[in-house]
Amino acid sequence: MEQSSLLERHEINPEGAGLVVATVGATLAIVSAVYTFRDPASSSEMAVELLMGIGVSAILVFLGYKLATSSFAGKEAWEVTRWWLVGSFTFLSLTLLIFLHEIIVGNTIVNFPFILASAAAGGGVFGIVAGRYEVSRLRQENQLLEESRGGAFTPESATETASTEQTDFERPTQSAYEKAREQTVRRQRTILEYVEQSDGESVSTEELTDYILARSEYPTDRQATTLQLHHHDLPELADMDVIQYDAASKQITTYHPQNWQNGKR
Repeated sequence: MEQSSLLERHEINPEGAGLVVATVGATLAIVSAVYTFRDPASSSEMAVELLMGIGVSAILVFLGYKLATSSFAGKEAWEVTRWWLVGSFTFLSLTLLIFLHEIIVGNTIVNFPFILASAAAGGGVFGIVAGRYEVSRLRQENQLLEESRGGAFTPESATETASTEQTDFERPTQSAYEKAREQTVRRQRTILEYVEQSDGESVSTEELTDYILARSEYPTDRQATTLQLHHHDLPELADMDVIQYDAASKQITTYHPQNWQNGKR
């Protein structure tokens, strides 16, 4: 899985990451406050500046605290931190481009540090919210994959679970592993039956999902079945050169039954 592989590359202490985020947020709040009260404007303008600068920075401090006290694993904390950095950098870059345009056309930039601090805080808030959503989405996707495999241990599920959970798991017996593999083989045979019936035409994962769900021995959870096909069964068959699977379009375009029959598995 491409997204979850990001979680496997780096690991960071959530307490340390949250402390860094909160410290940056507090620093941005101080910068905003200094430039807001140094040159007081009307009450309405000051209220807007306080909301843009100090208010958004305070939200960033709060999100840093929530990250530090969260139950995220180290890899998940890194994913949230990465999104925070991306969000801050993106907002700062856009702001600097706007400043550059204003300078080129001859306009004067007012409260330059205040605007930059507000942009960094706003981008950071957006990034952390997006990062937490991404981690939550990956957790849910991994959970659906585990459920579609019947909760049995596989090398793939071990990697994915370690990326998103802090709890330990107990390795099941070899017989349980063999049973899970037998279920996978039966499901892949069903896939190949349908592909063979297509007479060389491309087959989509949606069609395969409908075909599999029509068979009573398979679970009725459509989303879990589709994820199982897209992330496990079809890539495995493609690795064996039994089929050619385009993950982007989710289409099977080529079928080589001899590789399955010759025991290339």
